[in-house]
Amino acid sequence: MAKTTKKPMEFSWLEGHYVGRGASDRAIHCSELVHLQRPAITFVGQHVWTPDCWSYARSHPCAQVIVTFGGRGRFYIDGQWQVAEKNTVFVCRPGCEVAVRGLKGYRWQLCAVMYSQGADENMLESMPTPTLYPADVTGLHMAVENLFRELSVRADTSVLEHMVALIDAESRCLIHSPPKPRRLGELWAAIEADVGQPWTVERMAEFINVSERHLGRLCHEETGTYPQAYLAYLRMRRAANLLMARDHSVETVAKLVGYDSPFAFSNAFKERHGLSPTAFRKTRQDCTQIVRLRQAEEVS
Repeated sequence: MAKTTKKPMEFSWLEGHYVGRGASDRAIHCSELVHLQRPAITFVGQHVWTPDCWSYARSHPCAQVIVTFGGRGRFYIDGQWQVAEKNTVFVCRPGCEVAVRGLKGYRWQLCAVMYSQGADENMLESMPTPTLYPADVTGLHMAVENLFRELSVRADTSVLEHMVALIDAESRCLIHSPPKPRRLGELWAAIEADVGQPWTVERMAEFINVSERHLGRLCHEETGTYPQAYLAYLRMRRAANLLMARDHSVETVAKLVGYDSPFAFSNAFKERHGLSPTAFRKTRQDCTQIVRLRQAEEVS
Protein backbone atom coordinates (compact mmCIF):
# COMPACT_ATOMS: atom_id res chain seq x y z
CA MET A 1 0.00 0.00 0.00
CA ALA A 2 1.06 3.61 -0.57
CA LYS A 3 2.43 5.34 2.53
CA THR A 4 3.02 9.03 3.22
CA THR A 5 6.18 10.87 4.28
CA LYS A 6 6.82 14.55 4.91
CA LYS A 7 8.25 16.73 2.15
CA PRO A 8 12.08 16.58 2.49
CA MET A 9 13.77 19.97 2.76
CA GLU A 10 16.73 18.84 0.63
CA PHE A 11 14.70 18.47 -2.59
CA SER A 12 15.74 21.31 -4.89
CA TRP A 13 12.54 21.60 -6.98
CA LEU A 14 14.63 22.42 -10.05
CA GLU A 15 13.45 20.77 -13.24
CA GLY A 16 15.68 17.96 -14.40
CA HIS A 17 16.64 14.31 -14.02
CA TYR A 18 19.50 12.69 -12.11
CA VAL A 19 20.58 9.04 -12.04
CA GLY A 20 23.10 8.42 -9.26
CA ARG A 21 25.97 6.00 -8.86
CA GLY A 22 24.91 2.37 -8.76
CA ALA A 23 21.64 3.05 -10.55
CA SER A 24 20.74 1.73 -13.99
CA ASP A 25 18.46 2.91 -16.78
CA ARG A 26 17.25 1.03 -19.84
CA ALA A 27 15.14 3.19 -22.11
CA ILE A 28 13.81 3.32 -25.66
CA HIS A 29 12.23 6.36 -27.34
CA CYS A 30 9.76 6.48 -30.20
CA SER A 31 12.45 8.01 -32.42
CA GLU A 32 14.51 4.84 -31.92
CA LEU A 33 11.69 2.32 -32.30
CA VAL A 34 9.04 3.13 -34.90
CA HIS A 35 6.63 0.52 -33.47
CA LEU A 36 6.01 2.79 -30.48
CA GLN A 37 4.54 5.53 -32.63
CA ARG A 38 1.27 3.79 -33.52
CA PRO A 39 -0.09 3.76 -29.95
CA ALA A 40 1.59 7.18 -29.41
CA ILE A 41 4.04 5.80 -26.83
CA THR A 42 6.98 8.19 -26.60
CA PHE A 43 9.09 6.30 -24.06
CA VAL A 44 9.46 2.90 -22.40
CA GLY A 45 11.93 2.45 -19.57
CA GLN A 46 13.07 -0.04 -16.97
CA HIS A 47 15.06 1.40 -14.10
CA VAL A 48 16.82 0.57 -10.86
CA TRP A 49 17.15 3.73 -8.80
CA THR A 50 19.31 4.42 -5.77
CA PRO A 51 18.25 6.86 -3.01
CA ASP A 52 19.92 9.87 -4.64
CA CYS A 53 18.09 9.51 -7.98
CA TRP A 54 15.41 12.06 -8.79
CA SER A 55 13.30 13.57 -11.56
CA TYR A 56 11.14 16.69 -11.59
CA ALA A 57 8.97 18.50 -14.15
CA ARG A 58 6.57 21.34 -13.34
CA SER A 59 4.34 20.41 -16.27
CA HIS A 60 5.27 17.11 -17.88
CA PRO A 61 4.11 16.91 -21.51
CA CYS A 62 3.41 13.17 -21.41
CA ALA A 63 0.84 10.92 -19.81
CA GLN A 64 2.66 8.47 -17.55
CA VAL A 65 2.23 4.99 -16.15
CA ILE A 66 5.01 4.09 -13.68
CA VAL A 67 4.93 0.77 -11.85
CA THR A 68 7.02 -0.42 -8.91
CA PHE A 69 8.03 -4.08 -9.04
CA GLY A 70 10.64 -4.01 -6.28
CA GLY A 71 12.07 -1.82 -3.52
CA ARG A 72 10.63 1.58 -2.65
CA GLY A 73 10.60 5.11 -3.99
CA ARG A 74 8.58 8.31 -3.65
CA PHE A 75 6.15 10.45 -5.66
CA TYR A 76 5.07 13.96 -4.66
CA ILE A 77 1.26 14.00 -4.83
CA ASP A 78 -1.22 16.54 -3.41
CA GLY A 79 1.38 18.37 -1.35
CA GLN A 80 3.07 15.39 0.25
CA TRP A 81 5.51 12.59 -0.54
CA GLN A 82 3.88 9.19 -0.95
CA VAL A 83 5.92 6.00 -0.79
CA ALA A 84 5.58 3.53 -3.65
CA GLU A 85 6.11 -0.13 -2.74
CA LYS A 86 6.05 -3.31 -4.82
CA ASN A 87 2.82 -3.64 -6.82
CA THR A 88 1.88 0.02 -6.85
CA VAL A 89 1.23 2.15 -9.93
CA PHE A 90 1.55 5.89 -10.47
CA VAL A 91 -0.66 7.38 -13.20
CA CYS A 92 -1.02 10.96 -14.42
CA ARG A 93 -2.33 12.76 -17.48
CA PRO A 94 -0.27 15.22 -19.59
CA GLY A 95 0.48 18.64 -18.11
CA CYS A 96 0.81 17.50 -14.49
CA GLU A 97 3.59 18.33 -12.05
CA VAL A 98 5.67 15.16 -11.62
CA ALA A 99 8.25 14.80 -8.83
CA VAL A 100 9.93 11.43 -8.28
CA ARG A 101 12.86 10.41 -6.11
CA GLY A 102 14.56 7.45 -4.47
CA LEU A 103 14.19 6.50 -0.82
CA LYS A 104 17.04 6.04 1.65
CA GLY A 105 17.89 2.40 2.25
CA TYR A 106 16.17 1.05 -0.88
CA ARG A 107 16.98 0.18 -4.47
CA TRP A 108 13.84 1.09 -6.37
CA GLN A 109 12.86 -1.11 -9.32
CA LEU A 110 10.36 0.46 -11.68
CA CYS A 111 9.06 0.49 -15.25
CA ALA A 112 7.71 3.56 -17.03
CA VAL A 113 5.54 4.01 -20.10
CA MET A 114 4.83 7.50 -21.43
CA TYR A 115 2.23 8.57 -23.98
CA SER A 116 2.19 11.73 -26.07
CA GLN A 117 -0.80 14.06 -26.16
CA GLY A 118 -1.61 12.51 -29.53
CA ALA A 119 -2.60 9.25 -27.83
CA ASP A 120 -6.14 7.88 -27.84
CA GLU A 121 -8.50 10.61 -26.58
CA ASN A 122 -10.66 8.24 -24.56
CA MET A 123 -7.61 6.92 -22.77
CA LEU A 124 -6.21 10.37 -21.94
CA GLU A 125 -9.59 11.64 -20.71
CA SER A 126 -9.94 8.66 -18.38
CA MET A 127 -6.54 9.23 -16.76
CA PRO A 128 -6.61 10.77 -13.28
CA THR A 129 -4.53 13.62 -11.94
CA PRO A 130 -1.36 12.25 -10.25
CA THR A 131 -2.45 9.18 -8.31
CA LEU A 132 -0.65 6.30 -6.62
CA TYR A 133 -2.51 3.08 -5.88
CA PRO A 134 -1.98 -0.68 -5.44
CA ALA A 135 -2.33 -2.95 -8.47
CA ASP A 136 -0.88 -6.14 -9.89
CA VAL A 137 1.92 -4.81 -12.11
CA THR A 138 3.34 -8.19 -13.17
CA GLY A 139 1.90 -8.03 -16.69
CA LEU A 140 3.42 -4.65 -17.57
CA HIS A 141 6.72 -5.45 -15.87
CA MET A 142 7.14 -8.68 -17.86
CA ALA A 143 6.05 -7.02 -21.12
CA VAL A 144 8.70 -4.30 -20.71
CA GLU A 145 11.33 -6.84 -19.63
CA ASN A 146 10.65 -8.94 -22.73
CA LEU A 147 10.80 -5.90 -25.02
CA PHE A 148 14.31 -5.07 -23.87
CA ARG A 149 15.32 -8.72 -24.06
CA GLU A 150 14.17 -8.89 -27.68
CA LEU A 151 15.97 -5.63 -28.51
CA SER A 152 19.20 -7.09 -27.14
CA VAL A 153 18.88 -10.42 -28.98
CA ARG A 154 17.39 -10.19 -32.47
CA ALA A 155 15.14 -7.13 -32.61
CA ASP A 156 12.80 -8.99 -34.94
CA THR A 157 10.31 -6.49 -36.41
CA SER A 158 7.19 -8.66 -36.07
CA VAL A 159 8.14 -9.67 -32.53
CA LEU A 160 8.69 -6.06 -31.49
CA GLU A 161 5.28 -5.15 -32.90
CA HIS A 162 3.68 -7.79 -30.64
CA MET A 163 5.69 -6.62 -27.64
CA VAL A 164 4.66 -2.98 -28.08
CA ALA A 165 1.00 -3.94 -28.50
CA LEU A 166 1.17 -5.90 -25.26
CA ILE A 167 2.85 -3.04 -23.39
CA ASP A 168 0.12 -0.71 -24.60
CA ALA A 169 -2.63 -3.14 -23.54
CA GLU A 170 -1.09 -3.76 -20.10
CA SER A 171 -0.65 -0.02 -19.53
CA ARG A 172 -4.27 0.63 -20.41
CA CYS A 173 -5.37 -2.01 -17.91
CA LEU A 174 -3.54 -0.08 -15.18
CA ILE A 175 -4.72 3.33 -16.36
CA HIS A 176 -8.29 2.20 -15.80
CA SER A 177 -7.48 0.94 -12.32
CA PRO A 178 -8.28 3.73 -9.83
CA PRO A 179 -8.07 3.00 -6.10
CA LYS A 180 -11.10 1.45 -4.47
CA PRO A 181 -12.96 4.13 -2.52
CA ARG A 182 -13.61 3.21 1.10
CA ARG A 183 -17.24 4.31 1.16
CA LEU A 184 -18.06 2.32 -1.94
CA GLY A 185 -15.72 -0.59 -1.32
CA GLU A 186 -18.55 -2.95 -0.33
CA LEU A 187 -20.40 -2.18 -3.55
CA TRP A 188 -17.37 -2.79 -5.78
CA ALA A 189 -16.58 -6.01 -3.92
CA ALA A 190 -20.11 -7.27 -4.59
CA ILE A 191 -19.85 -6.37 -8.27
CA GLU A 192 -16.43 -8.00 -8.61
CA ALA A 193 -17.84 -11.17 -7.09
CA ASP A 194 -20.37 -11.39 -9.93
CA VAL A 195 -19.73 -8.91 -12.74
CA GLY A 196 -22.06 -10.83 -15.04
CA GLN A 197 -25.15 -9.66 -13.18
CA PRO A 198 -27.22 -6.80 -14.67
CA TRP A 199 -25.76 -4.06 -12.47
CA THR A 200 -27.75 -0.93 -13.28
CA VAL A 201 -27.14 2.42 -11.58
CA GLU A 202 -30.48 1.95 -9.80
CA ARG A 203 -29.43 -1.43 -8.45
CA MET A 204 -26.03 -0.11 -7.33
CA ALA A 205 -27.67 2.80 -5.49
CA GLU A 206 -30.11 0.45 -3.78
CA PHE A 207 -27.25 -1.80 -2.70
CA ILE A 208 -25.72 0.96 -0.55
CA ASN A 209 -29.07 2.60 0.24
CA VAL A 210 -28.51 5.99 -1.41
CA SER A 211 -30.10 7.84 -4.30
CA GLU A 212 -28.73 7.42 -7.81
CA ARG A 213 -27.68 11.07 -7.80
CA HIS A 214 -25.80 10.68 -4.51
CA LEU A 215 -24.13 7.50 -5.77
CA GLY A 216 -22.92 9.39 -8.84
CA ARG A 217 -21.57 12.19 -6.68
CA LEU A 218 -19.77 9.81 -4.32
CA CYS A 219 -18.27 7.81 -7.13
CA HIS A 220 -17.05 10.88 -9.01
CA GLU A 221 -15.56 12.48 -5.90
CA GLU A 222 -13.67 9.34 -4.91
CA THR A 223 -12.60 7.94 -8.30
CA GLY A 224 -12.89 10.80 -10.78
CA THR A 225 -15.42 8.82 -12.82
CA TYR A 226 -19.06 7.73 -12.66
CA PRO A 227 -20.64 4.40 -11.58
CA GLN A 228 -21.25 3.08 -15.10
CA ALA A 229 -17.67 3.87 -16.13
CA TYR A 230 -16.21 2.14 -13.07
CA LEU A 231 -18.50 -0.84 -13.65
CA ALA A 232 -17.20 -1.03 -17.23
CA TYR A 233 -13.62 -0.99 -15.91
CA LEU A 234 -14.34 -3.91 -13.56
CA ARG A 235 -15.95 -5.89 -16.37
CA MET A 236 -13.12 -5.24 -18.81
CA ARG A 237 -10.50 -6.16 -16.21
CA ARG A 238 -12.24 -9.47 -15.55
CA ALA A 239 -12.58 -10.05 -19.30
CA ALA A 240 -8.84 -9.50 -19.82
CA ASN A 241 -8.05 -12.01 -17.06
CA LEU A 242 -10.41 -14.60 -18.56
CA LEU A 243 -8.96 -14.15 -22.03
CA MET A 244 -5.42 -14.59 -20.71
CA ALA A 245 -6.03 -17.43 -18.29
CA ARG A 246 -8.57 -19.66 -20.05
CA ASP A 247 -9.57 -20.83 -23.50
CA HIS A 248 -13.08 -19.35 -23.38
CA SER A 249 -14.65 -18.13 -26.62
CA VAL A 250 -15.24 -14.39 -26.96
CA GLU A 251 -18.99 -15.08 -26.75
CA THR A 252 -18.55 -16.91 -23.44
CA VAL A 253 -16.36 -14.19 -21.96
CA ALA A 254 -18.91 -11.58 -23.02
CA LYS A 255 -21.69 -13.38 -21.13
CA LEU A 256 -19.50 -13.94 -18.06
CA VAL A 257 -18.88 -10.20 -17.73
CA GLY A 258 -22.45 -9.10 -18.36
CA TYR A 259 -22.76 -8.53 -22.11
CA ASP A 260 -25.57 -10.13 -24.12
CA SER A 261 -23.99 -9.06 -27.40
CA PRO A 262 -20.47 -10.26 -28.31
CA PHE A 263 -20.28 -7.36 -30.77
CA ALA A 264 -20.98 -4.77 -28.07
CA PHE A 265 -18.50 -6.51 -25.78
CA SER A 266 -15.78 -6.53 -28.44
CA ASN A 267 -16.28 -2.81 -29.12
CA ALA A 268 -16.14 -1.98 -25.39
CA PHE A 269 -13.06 -4.14 -24.88
CA LYS A 270 -11.19 -2.55 -27.79
CA GLU A 271 -12.05 0.94 -26.55
CA ARG A 272 -10.55 0.07 -23.16
CA HIS A 273 -7.52 -2.00 -24.14
CA GLY A 274 -6.73 -0.80 -27.63
CA LEU A 275 -7.08 -4.34 -29.04
CA SER A 276 -10.03 -6.57 -29.85
CA PRO A 277 -10.50 -9.55 -27.48
CA THR A 278 -9.17 -11.94 -30.12
CA ALA A 279 -6.14 -9.76 -30.88
CA PHE A 280 -5.47 -9.25 -27.15
CA ARG A 281 -5.43 -13.01 -26.51
CA LYS A 282 -3.31 -13.73 -29.61
CA THR A 283 -0.80 -11.01 -28.75
CA ARG A 284 -0.41 -12.36 -25.22
CA GLN A 285 -0.04 -15.95 -26.45
CA ASP A 286 2.39 -14.98 -29.21
CA CYS A 287 4.55 -13.02 -26.78
CA THR A 288 4.60 -15.94 -24.35
CA GLN A 289 5.69 -18.32 -27.10
CA ILE A 290 8.36 -15.89 -28.28
CA VAL A 291 9.75 -15.50 -24.76
CA ARG A 292 9.93 -19.27 -24.32
CA LEU A 293 11.68 -19.63 -27.68
CA ARG A 294 14.24 -16.95 -26.80
CA GLN A 295 14.88 -18.58 -23.40
CA ALA A 296 15.44 -21.94 -25.10
CA GLU A 297 17.87 -20.30 -27.51
CA GLU A 298 19.79 -18.76 -24.63
CA VAL A 299 20.08 -22.15 -22.89
CA SER A 300 21.29 -23.90 -26.04
